[in-house]
Amino acid sequence: MRTSRGIPVRERQDGRQGVRATAGWTAGLLLLAALGAFDVAQHYRSAHLTNALPLTLLVLRCAPLLLVWKWPRAATAAACAAACGTGSALLTPVGPNEPWPWPVTSILVQSTALVLLGLRHPGPAPRRRRALAAGWTASQLPGALLVTLLPDRGGPADLLPFAVVSAAAALVGELAGARAEAARDLARERADSTAERARRVRLEERARLARELHDVVAHHLSVVVARADSAPYRVPSAAADQDVREELAAIAEEARSSLNEMRRVLRLLREDAPDPAEAARTPLPGLAQLPALVDGVRDTGADVRLEGPLPDHRRIAPTAQLAAFRIVQEALTNAIRHAPGTPVTVALTHRAGRLDLRVTNGRPQATAAVPAPGAPSPGHGLRGIKERAATCGGTAEAGPTPGGGFQVSATIPSREGADDQ
Repeated sequence: MRTSRGIPVRERQDGRQGVRATAGWTAGLLLLAALGAFDVAQHYRSAHLTNALPLTLLVLRCAPLLLVWKWPRAATAAACAAACGTGSALLTPVGPNEPWPWPVTSILVQSTALVLLGLRHPGPAPRRRRALAAGWTASQLPGALLVTLLPDRGGPADLLPFAVVSAAAALVGELAGARAEAARDLARERADSTAERARRVRLEERARLARELHDVVAHHLSVVVARADSAPYRVPSAAADQDVREELAAIAEEARSSLNEMRRVLRLLREDAPDPAEAARTPLPGLAQLPALVDGVRDTGADVRLEGPLPDHRRIAPTAQLAAFRIVQEALTNAIRHAPGTPVTVALTHRAGRLDLRVTNGRPQATAAVPAPGAPSPGHGLRGIKERAATCGGTAEAGPTPGGGFQVSATIPSREGADDQ
């Protein structure tokens, strides 16, 4: 957004509109006060009437309208009280044709207050209607009280004009409030629609990136599978050595598993995601699959130990199990990549409704500290670990240990309140 003197253009426009609205509202109130002062001076008399009294009374009558934008109900009540206490009880009409107990300007002030009450009321439609009905009823009570206490100045028929005008004002306030509420609902719907479109764009972009990732990685994994399967037939020494044949078969099987899992994740990212029955046939990995994961890493020659018994996976939510599995998987990948040959320990505990996990490797060897030529650059594994833990409402940390090793730890809510010692 373009700025001028450090102020955003939209903020400057909103500020100017607010200043213009305030200036217009203030000018209208001043005009109403001036007309009211002229009305009182010409058509009413009082034993206490002075040159300054009419204007003072009308200013006090109009003052509650300054509060109606922020406190509509209180301002309406204050307008009724001000109109009654600052004029109607003190003024006597100069002739029988003059309106009493409500001068014309008092009718305008209270009617305006009712309109603004309906426009500015923050509640839903039923509450707004009850507030308008209460405001209209309250505005009639002072007039009825004055006619009862001062029968020589007017009778019940004098209350009819204000009752009709204020009822019309209340109706206008209800219509204005309903329109304002509809405008707010429309604005919210537009904001929700904009947010939904932005979310769909992000999801489509993620799906596109997932497809690109699948096309790239699937090709290389397919090549790995093909070469591992065909190596015993292409290399005579590999065909003769049973250990080599088993190692190549394990490599091919691991590549096939990775390829199948990537394809399953891609299906979840697409719009035509699999139905629940298909998802049930291919369940997500959890704590029950951790021993197999550790065994697979151990088959590469790494020294990996799983400390203690695993927590009961039946008491842990599947999302927490999946997050824990992926975090351990990524931590083991980092350990065997950056500190090959060092011992790695994996520990999981479940207590007080949380799943704590820790993956620690020893001090890397000197030759492992410097990447080999052509080695891949550092990826986003640690960042992904923290993001995966955060999606479950947990936290993750990674950093060096006092002995020169490295540790990845995470705490994930398991949605269980009972302790599991």
